[in-house]
Amino acid sequence: MKGTRGMRVLLGAGFLLTLATAAGAAEPAGARDTTYFWMTVLTGGFGTALGTFKVEEDSSPTQMIGPEGTIGDANPDFQMSFSSDLDYKRWSVGMLWDWKKGGDVINLTELLFDLFGNAEDQAASQARTAVFGTQAQPWVQDASYLKLRELSVSYHIPQSATSQLFGSVVKDARITFSGRNLIRITSFRGIDPEVSNFGNQAIVRNIDVAPFPPSRSFFLSVDLDF
Repeated sequence: MKGTRGMRVLLGAGFLLTLATAAGAAEPAGARDTTYFWMTVLTGGFGTALGTFKVEEDSSPTQMIGPEGTIGDANPDFQMSFSSDLDYKRWSVGMLWDWKKGGDVINLTELLFDLFGNAEDQAASQARTAVFGTQAQPWVQDASYLKLRELSVSYHIPQSATSQLFGSVVKDARITFSGRNLIRITSFRGIDPEVSNFGNQAIVRNIDVAPFPPSRSFFLSVDLDF
C-alpha cells in the first residue's frame, strides 16, 4: 500500500463516520489508478459509554460496543413461529407461539433505575453502577424469549339452539374467546425483550429507554352465517 488518507466526519448525535482511502493497493492488471474505500460507523444509542452500534468492514453490522470493546450483537441466532389449529367436535382451539433465541438489547431503562436508586435489587444495582463509564456490559442483556402470541377457543352452537334463537335466518353460529400476548418467558430484565425505541430498522432498534409495554388483550366475538 503506497499511502492512506483518512477523514472523520460527525454526522449527528450518536453518528460518527470514519472514511479512509488507499491508493495503489494490489491494483488489478492494466489498472492505472485504483482507490479503495472502507468505513467505520458508530450509530444509534447515546455514546460508547452507554453501549452503541458499530458498523465496520468484515464484522456484524448489528454488533454492540462499549468502552471495553465488543459486548453483544442485536442479531438473534434464530427466530421462528409455531402455529396450530385443533378441532374436536364443536370445539376449535388455535394458538401461535413465537420463539427467538439470542439477540441482545441495551437496557438503558435499567441504567436509569440504577443511577437514580430505583432498582429493585440494590446490591446488584450498586455492583453495576460501580463500573459505569468503564463498562457497558452489565446493561447489555440477552433478549431471548418464548411468547404465546395468540390463543383462541371457539364453540359452534348446535343447529337446534341456533334455530330457537334466530329461526331460519341464521344457518350457523360460533362464539370465540381469544387473547393476545398471554404468556412471556424470558430472562431479559426489562419490561419486554421486543423493544424498538428508535424505529423498526434492522440496526439500532434493540435499545430499551423506558418503552411503553405491549398490552395483553382479550376479545369475545360472535360469528353468524346467514
